[in-house]
Amino acid sequence: MGPTPEQLEAAEGRLLNAFFGLAGDPDSAAAATTADLALTELDALLATAPERASA
Repeated sequence: MGPTPEQLEAAEGRLLNAFFGLAGDPDSAAAATTADLALTELDALLATAPERASA
């Protein structure tokens, strides 16, 4: 069983917020770290999602 739609939506929201923060301050190491962690989180969730058959 993979992540729930709610988990994916929350992780996607955190990633978008992190990238907006990075866009607002592209020289911020903290913003870059936050974006990297959010991307890693979403990637890990997607890695556990079952594969979909293509139509």
